[in-house]
Amino acid sequence: MRGDEVAKSRKPIACKPMSNWGGIEIMYADSDKVIARDNYGTPRRAHGAKVRYNAKGEPYFKHNGRREYLRDYLRCN
Repeated sequence: MRGDEVAKSRKPIACKPMSNWGGIEIMYADSDKVIARDNYGTPRRAHGAKVRYNAKGEPYFKHNGRREYLRDYLRCN
């Protein structure tokens, strides 16, 4: 399933506020893959990223060329 298909069929499971207008939403996550998208009023196209670990063992994924650590995201159920 492509990232856009997952984004249309699901609500976000976690988010990271980047400004008062929106931020990054995680639509799907498991131990080795994350599907995320930007949402600043209008959701952008979702894309998948591999979950990686730094030297301390903290999980992160690459989003728009930046490391996004999973510890910075708030769960939204």
